[in-house]
Amino acid sequence: MPNYKKVLRLGVQGLLDEANAKLGLASEDAKDFYQSVVWSLEGLQTFITQYGELATRLHDETPETCQQERSNLGGIATRMKKLASAKPEGLLESLQLIFIINCALHQVGEPMSIGRLDQYLIEAYEADMASNRLTVDEAQDIIDAFWLKMDETVLYNRQNMPDYITYGTGAVFYSAGNFPQGSALNQWVQQVTVGGYLPTDTTSPQDGCNAITLMCLRAARRLPLNAPCLSLRVHNKMDLPIHQDILEEAAKAILSGGAHPVLMNDDKLCEGLMHSGPVSLADARDYTCDGCFEPIIGGKTEWAFSYVPILPVVGMAMNQGATIEGAGWVNLRGLKSGWNSPPPQEIHSFASFMEIFYTQYTWQISAFYNSLMNNYGALGPVCPSPLFSSMVDGCMESGRDMTDGGAQYHIVAPMMCGITNAINALYAIDKLVYDPATAVTTLPELLQALWNNWGESMQEPFQNVLAGPARAEDNAARYKALRQVALSLPKFGRGNSPELKAFGAEVVTKCVQIIRDGIDHPLPGIGKNYEVLKKKYGSPEKPFAFTVTPGVGTFEDNLGLGVGMAASADGRLAGETIADDFSPAPSPCDMPVDSQPYNIFEALKDWNVPAINIGLSNAAPVDVNIREDFPLDELKEVIRQFAAGDIGSNLLTVTTANPDTYTQAQTLPEKYDLVRVRQGGWSEFYMAMFPQHQQYIIRRPYFDAGKTAVMP
Repeated sequence: MPNYKKVLRLGVQGLLDEANAKLGLASEDAKDFYQSVVWSLEGLQTFITQYGELATRLHDETPETCQQERSNLGGIATRMKKLASAKPEGLLESLQLIFIINCALHQVGEPMSIGRLDQYLIEAYEADMASNRLTVDEAQDIIDAFWLKMDETVLYNRQNMPDYITYGTGAVFYSAGNFPQGSALNQWVQQVTVGGYLPTDTTSPQDGCNAITLMCLRAARRLPLNAPCLSLRVHNKMDLPIHQDILEEAAKAILSGGAHPVLMNDDKLCEGLMHSGPVSLADARDYTCDGCFEPIIGGKTEWAFSYVPILPVVGMAMNQGATIEGAGWVNLRGLKSGWNSPPPQEIHSFASFMEIFYTQYTWQISAFYNSLMNNYGALGPVCPSPLFSSMVDGCMESGRDMTDGGAQYHIVAPMMCGITNAINALYAIDKLVYDPATAVTTLPELLQALWNNWGESMQEPFQNVLAGPARAEDNAARYKALRQVALSLPKFGRGNSPELKAFGAEVVTKCVQIIRDGIDHPLPGIGKNYEVLKKKYGSPEKPFAFTVTPGVGTFEDNLGLGVGMAASADGRLAGETIADDFSPAPSPCDMPVDSQPYNIFEALKDWNVPAINIGLSNAAPVDVNIREDFPLDELKEVIRQFAAGDIGSNLLTVTTANPDTYTQAQTLPEKYDLVRVRQGGWSEFYMAMFPQHQQYIIRRPYFDAGKTAVMP
C-alpha cells in the first residue's frame, strides 16, 4: 500500500517535484522509471482536477432548494482544485486526498488497502481541534462519510456480479493465472488498520491508539457495511482509559453483526515479522494489513503469496508421492507430484510416516522457492506500477519500479492451505493405524478407503467390476465404518484434546522450519538463482533479500480449494470444503450440523503456541461463530484475553448470527440484508454469497463463553 504519511506531507505536487528532481539527475538505467512516474503523477493531477470539475457540474445542475447537497458538491470541487497542486490541511482534506488516490490506484489496476488510518490522520485531527475548525461530532461525520464512500459499489444480488478477471489480471505470484472471483464477491481489498504500537525501536513499545481509532470503531459498528474491513491491532499493554473504550467499542461492533473488527495481536505478529527476514523493529511495529489480513510494512513493501496446499501432502505421504486426487482409471494411483516414497505397506511406524510427510512437504516448498527465484521480476517489463511506486519507500531512492525490485521490503508468503484438516488427518492416521490402543485398520486399507472416497465412489482399478457388486458393497460398508471412526476422533480447535493441541504445534513447528530452511539453506539450484537476484537488484547500500512470512491463507477460496482435493483421513469426503485459513473444520456436508457450542476461552488455547503465534508471521486467522445473545462483557473479556496473549492465535475474527438467522436469510434475503460474515479474507453480506458459501458458514462450529471466563 502507499506511504500515505509521505503523500499527506508532500501532496501530489510534492511527489511530482520529487520525481522531476530525480529525473534530472537520473542515470540512463533509471530515466525511464522516473519519466513514467512523472507522467503518472501528472495523470493523477488531471484525474483529481476532473473529479473537481464533475463536482462543479453536479453542483450547478442541483436545484437551489437542495442547499445541503449543493454545499457538499461545492466543497468537493474546492478541495479537489486545491489538492491537485497543494498539500492538504486538516482532517477533511487529508481524508479526501487518501480517498481520491485510492480511487486512482484502483482505476489503473492497483487495488490497495488503506493502512493505518488513525496514524495518518491524528495530527490533522488534533490541529483541527486545537484551532476549533472541527467538533468531535463533525470529525465523526467525516469518518462515517469515508466509510460510506468505500462501500458505495457494493452489489447485493450475486446474479449481477461482473466477471472482469482475465488470465493476466489474476497474477498474484509473478505469473498470470485464474483467480477465484466467485469466492470474492464485493471484495476490493479495502482494509483499514487501527490501533497497535507506534513505529519505535525502543525496548518498551509505545501505544498508538487515539481518537481516530475510536471513530473508526464507531463507524464500523453503526454503519452496516462490509467494506472497508476494519482491523484492530491489540497488545498486552492496553490498560489506559482509552483502551477500555476501545474494548467496549470493538465488542459492540462485533455484536452488531458486521464481523468487524478483525483482531490482530501485536506482541505476537511483531516478533514473528522480526524473525522472518531483514525487518527492523520499528518497521515491524508499523505493520498494517494488506488486502485480506496479511501483515506487511505499509508504504515500504511489495508483497506476493502462493498456495502450497498441505492437506494433499498427507495423501502423498501415504501414496508414494502421488495425490489421492486424480486416482482412478486415468492416472491409476493419482497425480505424481512429489518424491516416490515407500509404499504404505512398508511404513511400519507413525514416526516413519511423519518423516515421509515432512520430506514430501519439503519438496513442495522447494518448488515454491524455485518458482519464486525463476519468476521474480517478470511483471516489470510488461506491467510496471509507476504511480504506486511513487508512494513506496525504496523505489524513488533506487530508481526502480516496485515490480523491478525497487521497494524496501520484498515479502513473500507460502500458504499452508488446509492446515487444520491436515493436522486432523495426520492425527487420525496415527489413531486409526499406528496407536495400538485405538488402531482399527492398516495404512494400505486406509489408502484404499480414500481412493474410493470412503466408500461413496467405488471405482476401478481399486474395485474390479468383474468381481460383481457384492464385494464392492461389502468394501464400501467397511470404508464407511472406518470413516465414522475417523469422524469421532477429536478435532483441532475445539479445546478438548491436549494431545491433539501438542501434536498440532509439533506439525506447525516442523513445517515452519522447513520453510525457513528453504530460504536460509536453499537447494543449490535455488541458491544460485537467489544470488543472481541479489546481484541484479541489490547494492552495498541496499542489499536485496526476501522476507518470508509463513502463512495458512486459503482466504475466501477454501471451498474452491476443497473442490480440487480428494477424500482425507480426517473423514472429509472428496470435493468437500476445507476449513478456511486456520479455522476449526466445519461439520461434514453429508451429516447434521454439530450444534454443540464449544467454550471459546478453552478452544482458542489450541492455537496459543509459539509455532503458530510467532512462526506463522503472515498471520494464522481463526474465524469463529457466536450467537447473537453472546454477553457483551464476556466478549470484552475474549478481546482482553486475546490482547494479553492468553488465548490465540495471532489473528481472530468473530461472526455474530444465530443459525436460524442464516436459515431465514437464505429464503428471505431482503429481510436479512444486513447480515454479514467473515470467511478467510472475506467480509461479505450473507445474502450476496453463493449457496455453497452460505452452507459453509452455517456448518462452522459455534462457540460460547462457557463458565471459565474470569471477569476483572
